[in-house]
Amino acid sequence: MGDNNQGWSKIPSSFDGFVLNTSLQISNQTFTMENGTTTTGVVQPYFISSDVDYTKVKRVIVALPGKPRDSWKYANLFYNARNWVYNQSLYGVQPGEVMIIAPTVLNLDDQAAGGVEANWAAYNSSLWQMGGVTHYPNLTHSVSFYTAMDKILNLAMNRTLFPMVNQLVVAGHSMGAQTVVRYALLKREKKYDASVKYWIGNPGSWAWLQNDTQPVTNAQDQCDPVELRNRWPYGLGYNLSAVPKYARSDVVQDVRPYIQRFLQKQIHYGLALLDNGAGDTHCQAQYQGANHLQRGTNFVSMVSELNGGWPQNHSLGYVAGVSHQDYPMIAATSSLDFIFGKDYNITRNDTYGLPHEHKSKGTPNPVNTTDDHKVHIFQAIAWVVLAAIIVALIAAYFAIDRIFTPNTNDWDRDYWESDFKRRLL
Repeated sequence: MGDNNQGWSKIPSSFDGFVLNTSLQISNQTFTMENGTTTTGVVQPYFISSDVDYTKVKRVIVALPGKPRDSWKYANLFYNARNWVYNQSLYGVQPGEVMIIAPTVLNLDDQAAGGVEANWAAYNSSLWQMGGVTHYPNLTHSVSFYTAMDKILNLAMNRTLFPMVNQLVVAGHSMGAQTVVRYALLKREKKYDASVKYWIGNPGSWAWLQNDTQPVTNAQDQCDPVELRNRWPYGLGYNLSAVPKYARSDVVQDVRPYIQRFLQKQIHYGLALLDNGAGDTHCQAQYQGANHLQRGTNFVSMVSELNGGWPQNHSLGYVAGVSHQDYPMIAATSSLDFIFGKDYNITRNDTYGLPHEHKSKGTPNPVNTTDDHKVHIFQAIAWVVLAAIIVALIAAYFAIDRIFTPNTNDWDRDYWESDFKRRLL
Protein backbone atom coordinates (compact mmCIF):
# COMPACT_ATOMS: atom_id res chain seq x y z
CA MET A 1 0.00 0.00 0.00
CA GLY A 2 3.03 2.26 -0.05
CA ASP A 3 4.91 4.36 2.48
CA ASN A 4 2.73 6.71 4.50
CA ASN A 5 5.57 9.25 4.67
CA GLN A 6 5.12 9.67 0.92
CA GLY A 7 1.42 8.93 0.77
CA TRP A 8 -0.49 5.70 0.29
CA SER A 9 -0.08 4.39 -3.25
CA LYS A 10 -2.92 1.87 -3.07
CA ILE A 11 -6.00 1.34 -0.91
CA PRO A 12 -7.09 -2.28 -0.33
CA SER A 13 -10.40 -3.20 -1.89
CA SER A 14 -11.02 -5.72 0.89
CA PHE A 15 -9.45 -7.49 3.85
CA ASP A 16 -10.61 -9.90 6.52
CA GLY A 17 -14.09 -8.84 7.58
CA PHE A 18 -14.27 -5.68 5.45
CA VAL A 19 -14.91 -4.44 1.94
CA LEU A 20 -14.23 -0.99 0.47
CA ASN A 21 -17.37 0.90 -0.56
CA THR A 22 -17.02 3.77 -3.05
CA SER A 23 -20.66 4.71 -3.65
CA LEU A 24 -21.26 7.39 -0.99
CA GLN A 25 -21.56 10.68 -2.87
CA ILE A 26 -20.74 13.82 -0.86
CA SER A 27 -21.06 16.28 -3.75
CA ASN A 28 -22.87 16.18 -7.07
CA GLN A 29 -20.69 18.85 -8.65
CA THR A 30 -19.26 18.37 -12.12
CA PHE A 31 -15.49 18.67 -12.37
CA THR A 32 -12.70 18.17 -14.88
CA MET A 33 -10.42 15.17 -14.39
CA GLU A 34 -6.69 15.13 -15.08
CA ASN A 35 -7.22 13.58 -18.52
CA GLY A 36 -9.41 16.54 -19.52
CA THR A 37 -12.77 14.76 -19.40
CA THR A 38 -15.56 15.86 -17.11
CA THR A 39 -17.49 13.77 -14.62
CA THR A 40 -20.08 14.38 -11.93
CA GLY A 41 -20.08 13.31 -8.31
CA VAL A 42 -17.39 13.09 -5.60
CA VAL A 43 -17.44 10.17 -3.18
CA GLN A 44 -16.12 9.52 0.33
CA PRO A 45 -14.81 5.92 0.39
CA TYR A 46 -15.20 3.83 3.53
CA PHE A 47 -14.61 0.29 4.74
CA ILE A 48 -17.68 -1.57 5.97
CA SER A 49 -18.16 -4.91 7.67
CA SER A 50 -18.66 -7.75 5.20
CA ASP A 51 -19.51 -10.38 7.82
CA VAL A 52 -22.90 -9.06 8.99
CA ASP A 53 -26.49 -9.36 7.90
CA TYR A 54 -27.67 -5.79 7.38
CA THR A 55 -31.18 -6.72 8.50
CA LYS A 56 -29.87 -7.83 11.92
CA VAL A 57 -27.38 -5.08 12.76
CA LYS A 58 -28.26 -3.31 16.02
CA ARG A 59 -25.21 -1.10 16.57
CA VAL A 60 -22.84 0.70 14.21
CA ILE A 61 -19.33 1.85 15.14
CA VAL A 62 -17.83 4.60 12.98
CA ALA A 63 -14.08 4.20 13.53
CA LEU A 64 -11.86 7.14 12.64
CA PRO A 65 -8.15 6.74 11.80
CA GLY A 66 -5.13 8.44 13.39
CA LYS A 67 -2.71 10.80 11.73
CA PRO A 68 -1.31 8.15 9.30
CA ARG A 69 -4.82 7.80 7.78
CA ASP A 70 -4.56 4.01 8.03
CA SER A 71 -8.28 3.40 8.17
CA TRP A 72 -7.87 -0.35 7.62
CA LYS A 73 -5.85 -0.57 10.85
CA TYR A 74 -8.58 1.03 12.94
CA ALA A 75 -11.27 -1.02 11.25
CA ASN A 76 -9.30 -4.10 12.31
CA LEU A 77 -8.76 -2.86 15.89
CA PHE A 78 -12.47 -2.39 16.48
CA TYR A 79 -13.10 -5.68 14.64
CA ASN A 80 -10.87 -7.49 17.15
CA ALA A 81 -12.55 -5.78 20.10
CA ARG A 82 -15.96 -6.68 18.70
CA ASN A 83 -14.98 -10.32 18.29
CA TRP A 84 -13.78 -10.40 21.91
CA VAL A 85 -17.20 -9.13 22.97
CA TYR A 86 -18.81 -11.85 20.85
CA ASN A 87 -16.57 -14.61 22.24
CA GLN A 88 -17.12 -13.55 25.85
CA SER A 89 -20.88 -13.14 25.38
CA LEU A 90 -20.76 -9.64 26.86
CA TYR A 91 -23.62 -7.16 27.14
CA GLY A 92 -26.07 -9.49 25.42
CA VAL A 93 -24.44 -8.75 22.06
CA GLN A 94 -24.93 -11.56 19.55
CA PRO A 95 -22.61 -12.34 16.62
CA GLY A 96 -23.57 -10.35 13.54
CA GLU A 97 -25.26 -7.52 15.44
CA VAL A 98 -22.41 -4.95 15.39
CA MET A 99 -21.27 -3.37 12.14
CA ILE A 100 -18.10 -1.28 11.73
CA ILE A 101 -17.63 1.57 9.25
CA ALA A 102 -14.17 3.11 8.84
CA PRO A 103 -14.02 6.25 6.66
CA THR A 104 -11.09 6.10 4.26
CA VAL A 105 -9.53 9.50 4.93
CA LEU A 106 -7.02 10.45 2.24
CA ASN A 107 -5.00 13.59 1.53
CA LEU A 108 -2.96 15.17 -1.24
CA ASP A 109 0.09 13.05 -0.41
CA ASP A 110 -1.98 9.96 -1.16
CA GLN A 111 -3.29 11.55 -4.34
CA ALA A 112 0.26 12.28 -5.50
CA ALA A 113 1.30 8.70 -4.68
CA GLY A 114 -1.53 7.26 -6.77
CA GLY A 115 -3.78 6.07 -3.94
CA VAL A 116 -6.74 8.34 -4.76
CA GLU A 117 -9.14 7.58 -7.58
CA ALA A 118 -10.36 10.38 -9.85
CA ASN A 119 -13.68 10.87 -8.03
CA TRP A 120 -12.50 10.21 -4.45
CA ALA A 121 -12.33 13.01 -1.90
CA ALA A 122 -8.84 13.97 -0.70
CA TYR A 123 -8.07 16.59 1.95
CA ASN A 124 -5.05 18.74 2.76
CA SER A 125 -2.54 17.34 5.23
CA SER A 126 -4.27 16.53 8.56
CA LEU A 127 -6.78 19.36 8.40
CA TRP A 128 -9.68 16.95 7.89
CA GLN A 129 -9.73 16.41 11.66
CA MET A 130 -10.78 20.03 12.30
CA GLY A 131 -13.41 20.17 9.57
CA GLY A 132 -11.01 20.81 6.68
CA VAL A 133 -12.31 20.64 3.13
CA THR A 134 -11.54 18.70 -0.02
CA HIS A 135 -8.58 19.78 -2.14
CA TYR A 136 -9.10 17.04 -4.70
CA PRO A 137 -10.90 16.79 -7.07
CA ASN A 138 -10.78 20.46 -8.03
CA LEU A 139 -14.29 21.63 -7.15
CA THR A 140 -15.89 25.04 -7.37
CA HIS A 141 -17.24 24.48 -3.86
CA SER A 142 -15.10 22.28 -1.63
CA VAL A 143 -16.70 19.90 0.88
CA SER A 144 -15.90 19.66 4.59
CA PHE A 145 -14.91 16.31 6.05
CA TYR A 146 -17.64 16.92 8.63
CA THR A 147 -20.16 16.94 5.77
CA ALA A 148 -18.77 13.56 4.73
CA MET A 149 -19.20 12.39 8.33
CA ASP A 150 -22.82 13.52 8.28
CA LYS A 151 -23.37 11.46 5.14
CA ILE A 152 -21.83 8.40 6.78
CA LEU A 153 -23.97 8.74 9.91
CA ASN A 154 -27.09 9.26 7.80
CA LEU A 155 -26.23 6.08 5.92
CA ALA A 156 -25.69 4.07 9.10
CA MET A 157 -28.97 5.25 10.60
CA ASN A 158 -30.96 4.60 7.42
CA ARG A 159 -33.91 2.44 8.47
CA THR A 160 -34.39 1.10 4.96
CA LEU A 161 -30.85 -0.30 4.79
CA PHE A 162 -30.43 -1.19 8.47
CA PRO A 163 -33.91 -1.65 9.97
CA MET A 164 -32.74 -2.89 13.38
CA VAL A 165 -30.05 -0.28 14.18
CA ASN A 166 -30.65 1.34 17.57
CA GLN A 167 -27.34 2.98 18.48
CA LEU A 168 -24.32 4.46 16.71
CA VAL A 169 -20.89 5.13 18.23
CA VAL A 170 -18.37 7.57 16.71
CA ALA A 171 -14.97 6.51 18.00
CA GLY A 172 -11.40 7.68 17.58
CA HIS A 173 -7.97 7.53 19.20
CA SER A 174 -5.24 10.20 19.00
CA MET A 175 -5.94 12.34 15.94
CA GLY A 176 -9.11 10.35 15.41
CA ALA A 177 -10.14 11.43 18.92
CA GLN A 178 -9.43 15.06 18.05
CA THR A 179 -11.84 14.61 15.16
CA VAL A 180 -14.50 13.13 17.44
CA VAL A 181 -14.23 16.03 19.93
CA ARG A 182 -14.54 18.71 17.28
CA TYR A 183 -17.15 16.95 15.17
CA ALA A 184 -19.30 16.31 18.25
CA LEU A 185 -19.09 20.01 19.09
CA LEU A 186 -20.05 21.32 15.63
CA LYS A 187 -22.25 18.48 14.34
CA ARG A 188 -25.45 19.56 12.64
CA GLU A 189 -28.57 18.41 14.45
CA LYS A 190 -30.30 15.25 13.26
CA LYS A 191 -33.41 13.56 14.56
CA TYR A 192 -31.41 10.49 15.62
CA ASP A 193 -28.85 12.43 17.72
CA ALA A 194 -30.16 10.97 20.99
CA SER A 195 -28.95 7.58 19.74
CA VAL A 196 -25.40 8.69 18.88
CA LYS A 197 -22.47 8.22 21.29
CA TYR A 198 -18.89 9.51 21.13
CA TRP A 199 -15.77 7.69 22.38
CA ILE A 200 -12.71 9.93 22.70
CA GLY A 201 -9.33 8.29 23.37
CA ASN A 202 -6.14 10.28 24.15
CA PRO A 203 -6.51 13.26 21.79
CA GLY A 204 -3.47 15.47 21.33
CA SER A 205 -5.51 18.66 21.82
CA TRP A 206 -9.06 19.76 22.53
CA ALA A 207 -11.58 22.35 21.44
CA TRP A 208 -11.73 24.33 24.69
CA LEU A 209 -15.26 25.26 25.75
CA GLN A 210 -14.56 28.28 27.94
CA ASN A 211 -12.48 31.20 26.69
CA ASP A 212 -9.32 32.22 28.53
CA THR A 213 -9.47 29.40 31.09
CA GLN A 214 -6.63 27.25 29.76
CA PRO A 215 -4.60 26.18 32.81
CA VAL A 216 -1.05 26.77 31.52
CA THR A 217 0.21 30.34 31.65
CA ASN A 218 3.84 29.93 30.59
CA ALA A 219 3.58 27.77 27.49
CA GLN A 220 6.53 27.79 25.12
CA ASP A 221 6.21 29.44 21.73
CA GLN A 222 3.77 32.01 23.09
CA CYS A 223 0.57 32.56 21.17
CA ASP A 224 0.54 36.18 20.11
CA PRO A 225 -1.98 37.69 20.29
CA VAL A 226 -3.54 35.84 23.22
CA GLU A 227 -6.80 35.42 21.28
CA LEU A 228 -5.10 32.65 19.30
CA ARG A 229 -5.46 30.35 22.33
CA ASN A 230 -9.21 30.20 21.78
CA ARG A 231 -9.19 30.19 17.99
CA TRP A 232 -10.63 27.15 16.21
CA PRO A 233 -9.71 24.29 16.31
CA TYR A 234 -8.61 24.94 19.90
CA GLY A 235 -11.81 26.68 20.97
CA LEU A 236 -14.79 28.74 19.90
CA GLY A 237 -13.56 32.19 20.83
CA TYR A 238 -12.70 35.49 19.22
CA ASN A 239 -11.95 35.13 15.49
CA LEU A 240 -14.79 32.82 14.49
CA SER A 241 -13.84 33.08 10.81
CA ALA A 242 -11.49 30.19 11.57
CA VAL A 243 -14.48 27.90 12.22
CA PRO A 244 -15.02 25.71 9.13
CA LYS A 245 -17.75 26.85 6.79
CA TYR A 246 -19.59 23.64 7.71
CA ALA A 247 -20.92 25.48 10.80
CA ARG A 248 -19.50 29.00 10.64
CA SER A 249 -22.64 30.98 9.83
CA ASP A 250 -24.50 29.58 12.86
CA VAL A 251 -21.53 29.66 15.22
CA VAL A 252 -20.90 33.33 14.43
CA GLN A 253 -24.45 34.12 15.51
CA ASP A 254 -24.20 32.26 18.84
CA VAL A 255 -21.75 29.64 20.10
CA ARG A 256 -23.76 28.79 23.21
CA PRO A 257 -26.17 26.28 21.62
CA TYR A 258 -23.20 24.28 20.32
CA ILE A 259 -21.58 24.10 23.74
CA GLN A 260 -24.87 23.22 25.41
CA ARG A 261 -25.55 20.40 22.94
CA PHE A 262 -22.01 19.07 23.41
CA LEU A 263 -22.55 18.90 27.18
CA GLN A 264 -25.79 16.99 26.65
CA LYS A 265 -24.34 14.38 24.30
CA GLN A 266 -23.36 10.87 25.37
CA ILE A 267 -19.57 11.05 25.57
CA HIS A 268 -16.87 8.87 27.13
CA TYR A 269 -13.35 10.19 27.67
CA GLY A 270 -10.63 7.53 27.72
CA LEU A 271 -7.29 8.73 29.11
CA ALA A 272 -4.15 6.60 29.55
CA LEU A 273 -2.29 7.20 32.80
CA LEU A 274 1.11 6.79 31.11
CA ASP A 275 0.36 8.96 28.08
CA ASN A 276 2.92 11.71 28.63
CA GLY A 277 3.69 12.37 24.96
CA ALA A 278 3.58 15.94 23.70
CA GLY A 279 1.21 15.24 20.81
CA ASP A 280 0.06 18.49 19.20
CA THR A 281 2.98 20.96 19.41
CA HIS A 282 1.08 24.14 18.55
CA CYS A 283 1.24 26.77 21.25
CA GLN A 284 -2.55 26.60 21.65
CA ALA A 285 -2.26 22.94 22.66
CA GLN A 286 0.56 23.71 25.09
CA TYR A 287 -1.71 26.13 26.96
CA GLN A 288 -4.07 23.19 27.54
CA GLY A 289 -1.36 21.12 29.21
CA ALA A 290 2.09 19.60 28.74
CA ASN A 291 1.00 16.23 27.29
CA HIS A 292 -1.96 14.06 26.29
CA LEU A 293 -2.84 13.01 29.83
CA GLN A 294 -2.55 16.46 31.35
CA ARG A 295 -4.59 18.08 28.59
CA GLY A 296 -7.32 15.49 28.90
CA THR A 297 -7.43 15.83 32.67
CA ASN A 298 -7.56 19.60 32.40
CA PHE A 299 -10.36 19.42 29.84
CA VAL A 300 -12.61 17.18 31.93
CA SER A 301 -11.86 19.34 34.97
CA MET A 302 -12.98 22.41 33.00
CA VAL A 303 -16.16 20.60 31.92
CA SER A 304 -16.97 19.67 35.53
CA GLU A 305 -16.66 23.32 36.60
CA LEU A 306 -19.11 24.69 34.05
CA ASN A 307 -22.59 25.69 35.17
CA GLY A 308 -24.53 22.55 36.04
CA GLY A 309 -21.46 20.55 37.01
CA TRP A 310 -20.38 17.28 35.43
CA PRO A 311 -22.81 16.36 32.61
CA GLN A 312 -24.89 13.32 33.42
CA ASN A 313 -24.28 11.82 29.95
CA HIS A 314 -20.48 12.11 30.13
CA SER A 315 -18.19 9.46 31.61
CA LEU A 316 -14.45 9.23 32.22
CA GLY A 317 -12.14 6.22 32.28
CA TYR A 318 -8.48 6.39 33.30
CA VAL A 319 -6.61 3.34 31.99
CA ALA A 320 -3.65 2.18 34.08
CA GLY A 321 -0.45 0.76 32.57
CA VAL A 322 -1.14 2.19 29.10
CA SER A 323 0.58 5.02 27.23
CA HIS A 324 -0.40 6.38 23.81
CA GLN A 325 -1.54 2.94 22.61
CA ASP A 326 -4.66 2.53 20.53
CA TYR A 327 -5.77 -1.08 21.02
CA PRO A 328 -5.18 -1.23 24.81
CA MET A 329 -7.36 1.87 25.08
CA ILE A 330 -10.11 0.43 22.91
CA ALA A 331 -9.98 -2.92 24.75
CA ALA A 332 -10.05 -1.37 28.25
CA THR A 333 -13.07 -2.46 30.25
CA SER A 334 -14.42 1.07 30.61
CA SER A 335 -14.12 1.57 26.84
CA LEU A 336 -15.78 -1.73 25.93
CA ASP A 337 -18.59 -0.98 28.36
CA PHE A 338 -19.31 2.27 26.55
CA ILE A 339 -18.59 1.32 22.91
CA PHE A 340 -20.41 -2.00 22.92
CA GLY A 341 -22.45 -2.24 26.09
CA LYS A 342 -24.01 1.10 26.96
CA ASP A 343 -27.73 1.18 26.11
CA TYR A 344 -27.30 -1.87 23.89
CA ASN A 345 -30.93 -2.91 24.10
CA ILE A 346 -32.34 0.61 24.28
CA THR A 347 -34.69 1.27 21.39
CA ARG A 348 -33.57 3.96 19.00
CA ASN A 349 -34.88 7.47 19.63
CA ASP A 350 -35.77 9.32 16.45
CA THR A 351 -36.96 12.57 17.96
CA TYR A 352 -35.03 15.82 17.96
CA GLY A 353 -33.35 16.63 21.23
CA LEU A 354 -30.65 15.01 23.31
CA PRO A 355 -31.03 12.44 26.09
CA HIS A 356 -31.89 14.65 29.05
CA GLU A 357 -33.68 17.47 27.28
CA HIS A 358 -37.25 17.39 28.52
CA LYS A 359 -39.60 19.97 27.15
CA SER A 360 -42.52 20.76 29.39
CA LYS A 361 -45.87 20.50 27.70
CA GLY A 362 -47.15 23.33 29.88
CA THR A 363 -50.61 24.84 29.64
CA PRO A 364 -51.84 25.76 26.17
CA ASN A 365 -52.21 29.46 25.56
CA PRO A 366 -55.85 30.57 25.45
CA VAL A 367 -57.13 31.49 21.99
CA ASN A 368 -58.62 34.93 21.48
CA THR A 369 -61.42 34.05 19.06
CA THR A 370 -62.43 37.69 18.57
CA ASP A 371 -59.13 38.40 16.80
CA ASP A 372 -59.12 35.36 14.50
CA HIS A 373 -60.13 37.38 11.43
CA LYS A 374 -57.22 39.78 12.01
CA VAL A 375 -54.79 36.90 12.19
CA HIS A 376 -56.04 35.52 8.86
CA ILE A 377 -55.69 38.95 7.18
CA PHE A 378 -52.13 39.35 8.47
CA GLN A 379 -51.27 35.84 7.34
CA ALA A 380 -52.59 36.52 3.85
CA ILE A 381 -50.55 39.73 3.59
CA ALA A 382 -47.45 37.90 4.83
CA TRP A 383 -47.83 35.19 2.19
CA VAL A 384 -48.20 37.79 -0.58
CA VAL A 385 -45.07 39.64 0.59
CA LEU A 386 -43.12 36.37 0.88
CA ALA A 387 -44.13 35.32 -2.65
CA ALA A 388 -43.00 38.68 -4.02
CA ILE A 389 -39.63 38.37 -2.28
CA ILE A 390 -39.11 34.84 -3.65
CA VAL A 391 -39.88 35.98 -7.20
CA ALA A 392 -37.46 38.91 -6.83
CA LEU A 393 -34.70 36.64 -5.50
CA ILE A 394 -35.13 34.16 -8.36
CA ALA A 395 -34.94 36.97 -10.90
CA ALA A 396 -31.85 38.39 -9.22
CA TYR A 397 -30.19 34.97 -9.15
CA PHE A 398 -30.54 34.46 -12.89
CA ALA A 399 -29.42 38.01 -13.60
CA ILE A 400 -26.28 37.64 -11.47
CA ASP A 401 -25.53 34.25 -13.00
CA ARG A 402 -25.41 35.85 -16.45
CA ILE A 403 -23.29 38.78 -15.33
CA PHE A 404 -20.68 36.92 -13.25
CA THR A 405 -18.87 33.73 -14.27
CA PRO A 406 -18.08 31.06 -11.67
CA ASN A 407 -14.81 31.37 -9.77
CA THR A 408 -13.14 27.99 -9.66
CA ASN A 409 -10.78 29.02 -6.86
CA ASP A 410 -12.01 28.15 -3.40
CA TRP A 411 -10.68 31.25 -1.63
CA ASP A 412 -12.56 30.45 1.58
CA ARG A 413 -10.82 27.10 1.78
CA ASP A 414 -7.34 28.45 1.09
CA TYR A 415 -7.66 31.36 3.54
CA TRP A 416 -9.04 29.22 6.33
CA GLU A 417 -6.36 26.55 6.05
CA SER A 418 -3.31 28.76 5.58
CA ASP A 419 -2.54 29.04 9.30
CA PHE A 420 -2.55 25.31 10.02
CA LYS A 421 0.07 23.86 7.68
CA ARG A 422 2.92 24.01 10.18
CA ARG A 423 2.80 21.49 13.02
CA LEU A 424 -0.23 19.37 13.81
CA LEU A 425 0.31 16.00 15.53
